[in-house]
Amino acid sequence: MSLSSAKSNEIRRLLVNASTRRDPDDDILEVLGVAQDVTESSKNDRAVAAMAHKPHQLVDTANATIFGIDIL
Repeated sequence: MSLSSAKSNEIRRLLVNASTRRDPDDDILEVLGVAQDVTESSKNDRAVAAMAHKPHQLVDTANATIFGIDIL
């Protein structure tokens, strides 16, 4: 879920979960909702994915012949 902050006009990413507490007759007594801001974690995940893609992009767009790349 994404949420836009009115003050800063910044997009925040939220991980949202909800669960119910029920009585023995299975009637809902309450609903508990939790939202966790995962914006920074999401940015880091995208940056790592972009870095992992760069070696493949280098090979795919190279002007010279590449004989081999050793990945440790």
